Amino acid sequence: MSLSRAEDDTEDSSDDGEDPLVPEGVLRGIEEIEEGETASKEDIESVLKF
Repeated sequence: MSLSRAEDDTEDSSDDGEDPLVPEGVLRGIEEIEEGETASKEDIESVLKF
């Protein structure tokens, strides 16, 4: 699976049988959610300094 899009690749590769391109951060986020590594509302608010 590709984690980044080539600069000159402007076509959607999902139509030609290849895996769709997904940003690396999205994949990391999905893995973290699956592992239960998520921030609480309080954690987020403290980072954003509410």
